[in-house]
Amino acid sequence: MNGITELIETTLKAHDLEYSRHEGAAGGLPGLVVALPGERRLKTNTILSIGEHSVR
Repeated sequence: MNGITELIETTLKAHDLEYSRHEGAAGGLPGLVVALPGERRLKTNTILSIGEHSVR
């Protein structure tokens, strides 16, 4: 992956957030799946799709 992905991964590790990589499906963008903490031990999974000019 690229420098932006490495920066995001470093930040996630620094904040002790769980994440995993995904390669994209059906021609989609690769990215990261991040488990964000919530109330009462619940977690919200968020997909960060990392493109050439954006992260969404």
